[in-house]
Order: sequence, then structure tokens, then C-alpha cells
Amino acid sequence: MNSTSMRFGKTLMLQADRLAQFTEDPPRVTRRYLTPQHRQAGEYLIGLMRDAGMTAIFDALGNVVGRYESEDRNAPVLMTGSHMDSVRNAGRYGCACA
Repeated sequence: MNSTSMRFGKTLMLQADRLAQFTEDPPRVTRRYLTPQHRQAGEYLIGLMRDAGMTAIFDALGNVVGRYESEDRNAPVLMTGSHMDSVRNAGRYGCACA
């Protein structure tokens, strides 16, 4: 791999490390839905989204919603999603799958 293919790797790893700090039982990663740590992680992610030029909010269920607005109000919308809560003692870089 060359340095171009890893252009964002260091930043992404730093962001993942920072996100892992929002945990109920350090040094393990445990961030259950609607706990203070879940909220803190969401606020961190909203900050990253806004820094990237997105609008970002919590919705009524505590999900983080970010969006790049188009100048064309009729433009198609691409949607994707994930979660920021975890099982107890989850991995820092993997999913919260059983």
C-alpha cells in the first residue's frame, strides 16, 4: 500500500480511539443505548459531521442524523446508517454482533 491509499487511515484510527473513550466501564467498550456515554458519543459524532460540512442532530429516538444538503431540492438522496451503542465489552473497531 502506498501513502495515497492510507490518506485517511491515521485520522480514522484516532477518531475510533476517541469514540472508544465514551464507555461505561473503561478500558472495555460498553456503550448501551440512551446512557450518558451513548449521548456523549453522539455529540462527538455530530461534531465530526458538522466539521465536515453536514447538518447533524439527534432525532426523537436518540439517533444521530447527518445530512449533506444539495442546492437542488429535487436531487436524489443517498441514505446509510449504523449504530453507536455496543454490547458489553465490545471491540473497539468491530460491530456489536454476537
